[in-house]
Amino acid sequence: MPATHVIGSFGIAACLACGGRSDLDVPVGPAASPAVDAATFDVVAPSIDSGVEPDATPPLCMVSSPTLLTTTSGTPDEIVVSGGYVYWSDGSGISRIPASGGTVLPIASTVWGWPMYDHFLVDGPNLVWASNGLEMTPLSGGPSQKIGSLSAAGVTADDNGLLVWQFDGIESPLEQVERQGASVTAVTTALPDATIQMIAVGDTFYGGSETEGVFTITNGAVAKLGTAPVNDLAWDGTTLFFTEWGMSSVSVWRVDDGNATSITPVPYAWLGGLAVTSDYVYFANRSTGGVERIDKDGTNHVTVGSVPVVGAWSEALGVAVDASCVYWTVAQDGPDSAGVWVAPL
Repeated sequence: MPATHVIGSFGIAACLACGGRSDLDVPVGPAASPAVDAATFDVVAPSIDSGVEPDATPPLCMVSSPTLLTTTSGTPDEIVVSGGYVYWSDGSGISRIPASGGTVLPIASTVWGWPMYDHFLVDGPNLVWASNGLEMTPLSGGPSQKIGSLSAAGVTADDNGLLVWQFDGIESPLEQVERQGASVTAVTTALPDATIQMIAVGDTFYGGSETEGVFTITNGAVAKLGTAPVNDLAWDGTTLFFTEWGMSSVSVWRVDDGNATSITPVPYAWLGGLAVTSDYVYFANRSTGGVERIDKDGTNHVTVGSVPVVGAWSEALGVAVDASCVYWTVAQDGPDSAGVWVAPL
């Protein structure tokens, strides 16, 4: 395996020095520049991890081999790349670091279960995250604002606002919430139980349930497309992909014309999140702690990045991409061994 490099790190001492607080209505880190954040961060819809590459030749990744971007202060989970920053959630909350490495900035202190893949998103100049209600925290610093009361496990965005849902409960509600919380509209009251991910595509909502499979919602009506339990979804602009929930003999799936098809069986594996580019599907293999890549038809299955195992196990959870790099979160069986990794696409 190529040599491992560390771009940036963040530990307990650094956290104490940054002035982090546990209160949700006050800044939990030093304020970033409002001018920089307002100009840099764009609304992310319909999918926070669609990752479609532009037509121009992408720049080279700043690393040539799998590299530790930063350690984390807890067990890391979901990851999002937006506006030149990498965001992730862990046991202490949500933080970010420049994609090129540098100083870690804590943004929100949160409490939720682990692992979950759809607890937060970058929406314009704000971080929106769901726990005991829906919170909006300015990326430039400042107090958080509660914009929805639904105790939720998931949040995603579309042109009309934010979609919020509960993780547990038979026939759970799915709500459309205006970004400033002025209006809440029920999309459906019959959301499948254990829905872990949602993506809005025009007037259609795609969802994935750990127990009931992949489905769509159109005009409030739920239509199931397959029974394979869903772990994470990604949309590339035309096609839906998902990783299968389970701990052995699972697959990466794609949905065409309403039909879900297994394109890459991964025997003896437990899969995590995934992200797509114009050419490839990237997904986390929780059983190895690494990220793997396939063509969109399921061929040419390769390992893009692997990490040294600390202790008895290593789990890769979330995956995100930009124009040149793939990023993923890794939990390990060892003190101070969790982190965010980066490798060339």
